[in-house]
Amino acid sequence: MTAEIDARTPTHDRELATALPPVVFVSSRLQSRWPELAGDAEPPPLARFPSTRFLVLEDIWIVSTYIRLRNAGLPVRVSMRPEAGAVNVVCMPQVLREAGPGTGPIVAIRADRPATHWGDLVLAQNAAGLRRHHEWLIDHWPQPNLIHRNEARGTRVERIGVFGPLSSIFAPIQDSRFRAELQRHGFELVLRTDGADWNDYSDIDVQLAFRSPPRRELATKPATKLVQSWIAGVPAITGFEPCFRTVGRAGIDYLEARTPGEAIALIERLASDPDRYRDIVARGRMRSALHDESSVLRQWIAFLSGPAKTCLESGCYRGRRWTGRIAIRSRVAGFRLRNLVYRESSRIYRRMQTSQRFHPER
Repeated sequence: MTAEIDARTPTHDRELATALPPVVFVSSRLQSRWPELAGDAEPPPLARFPSTRFLVLEDIWIVSTYIRLRNAGLPVRVSMRPEAGAVNVVCMPQVLREAGPGTGPIVAIRADRPATHWGDLVLAQNAAGLRRHHEWLIDHWPQPNLIHRNEARGTRVERIGVFGPLSSIFAPIQDSRFRAELQRHGFELVLRTDGADWNDYSDIDVQLAFRSPPRRELATKPATKLVQSWIAGVPAITGFEPCFRTVGRAGIDYLEARTPGEAIALIERLASDPDRYRDIVARGRMRSALHDESSVLRQWIAFLSGPAKTCLESGCYRGRRWTGRIAIRSRVAGFRLRNLVYRESSRIYRRMQTSQRFHPER
């Protein structure tokens, strides 16, 4: 396969891109979910795909990354199984069943999961979660086809947006009494829980980003909601999460609240101080340049042409312990058990949250 590096890629990155090793993005469901990507044909631009096709981890980290890199002119490929002589980027360990002794290095995507032990190199989406020498940070991609806030809305504060599945939204924020309290202050709560709407900030004046997972799970979450607020031109009020503090500056380019009552007080301040509103939006837009689509693309190029290439060329992966089928099955079984425990603990935690009674000061 041959490809020309996109002229819009900065000169330094184009030089790195030409030094890329063979790279394969491995998707176990390529045939069933992405038949249009079969073969080496140039994939359509990402904007042509509905955002609802990028809601699953493998689709976000493997397929959308492959499409974005190919759209930028990088000579990467996609396959259903790891290959020899190439860097293999993998999200789900089940595909390692197809890995033979000659398979190239495995780059494991940790995503929201706890420590990942089955990759030669591991990619984390949150700097607070980096734990080992072979782990590297790459930002989560912003939501595809992000719709910016309508500038005609100015500095008005009326519609308060909350994005994400109901299961991940802080229970007191979902409480009808919180909605009533907002309405009493003149604000409307807009819950965008349908994946088809997660990219639409056009009519949102402030975003609330409070999540319900246990503290251990929060430590691995990405700062995507804050970054998307910056890009879309919407002030964000978040909970006290490591990922937000890693990329932003509380009180400068976003606001933090511990309770629903504090969040309402901050919304009122933004509504009464247009200069403060404009300042947070402007600072957020400047900050977004470190984490937008172009920045994440540069991070991928630097990683693949640096650590990943070195691993492939040095053969550091050849002594890994899971090349045998028995070892692979053992690691896959361990992965499933850890995730089962992980999901169950999250379910119990959320059930406890739903029992909390809303109070404006809590």
